[in-house]
Amino acid sequence: MANDTEFKVATQCMTYNHAAYIEQTLKGFAIQQTAFPVVYVVVDDASTDGESDVLRKWAAENLADANAVGKPYGDLFFARHKDNANAYFAILLLAQNHYQTGRDKLKYEYIAQWCSKAAYIALCEGDDCWINPNKLSMQVEYMDRFQDCVMTHTAFRYSKEGHFTANDAAEGTKFNLWALEQGTDIRPYILDGNRYLIQTLTVLMRAQAYFKAMKEMQQYDGMFLMSDTILWMTLLQYGRFHFFWQETAVYRLHADSATNQKSVARKVRFLLSCAEMRITLALRFDMPSWLMRKLYKQYNRMLTKYLWIDRDYKPFVEVRYRNVFERMFYGLLRTRMAGALGKKILH
Repeated sequence: MANDTEFKVATQCMTYNHAAYIEQTLKGFAIQQTAFPVVYVVVDDASTDGESDVLRKWAAENLADANAVGKPYGDLFFARHKDNANAYFAILLLAQNHYQTGRDKLKYEYIAQWCSKAAYIALCEGDDCWINPNKLSMQVEYMDRFQDCVMTHTAFRYSKEGHFTANDAAEGTKFNLWALEQGTDIRPYILDGNRYLIQTLTVLMRAQAYFKAMKEMQQYDGMFLMSDTILWMTLLQYGRFHFFWQETAVYRLHADSATNQKSVARKVRFLLSCAEMRITLALRFDMPSWLMRKLYKQYNRMLTKYLWIDRDYKPFVEVRYRNVFERMFYGLLRTRMAGALGKKILH
């Protein structure tokens, strides 16, 4: 179905209930000016907000010969863009939600026919978008030239419910440039609250390194509520990163996303999972003592907050008590009275 075209880049776009944003995402793909063919693989996980209808309409209007082919798992459109000869789109509309039914990994098997043969992999979810038509060409040119580079990423903007703000990520850009110019180990700064800032929608990865990292990351399956940081830390074993100061993308902040949730309980659980992940990675990669102290302090604070909500939660990361009083305090948090009070306060 992917015909005989050799794609230089395959872009993975997983989307669910992004009907309000997906057209802007697709436009960001279509404007890319490249001297090589690129395939944009868009997977809609059985959205309930009408996103699949938006995708069907966009395909009919913008793709050449965009007839859907029925598959056991849903409908598939594959065609070249009418106005961009180097832009191919594979749009997969799943009939059933794979995330909710525990079949999320199957989505990647469905799209392997495009991604496994590409030289590079890019990522962009359906509520984000690219704004620079030279994003991919700039990154590919650099990585073709420097074979020791396994990933490039760029500066970006935040968008808060449709309002673009250009300067929110400026400090991250400055730090990234400083860190790479100094030739310092960026891993501690990735784990230290994303001081070295990598936004997923800006990355371009060498495909061979990406698939190797994904295989290695299977040891963490089901452990954490996010995986991007694990991917960066794993990739750095294989080569170096390069950062472009140019803004190429917009990262959207909207209600009830993983990092911007309305529910206090869900937000605290997500932040605790991030703290657990950082300590797990810091221990694995033998990070410096200053970082370990900082990460354990953050972890203890988030665990304390979450135990107010769920006193039966069993941490799989070791709790390092600084004194006997702290040990007693954690014990008190597991009492029935503390749990009831926490739920009343935080829900």
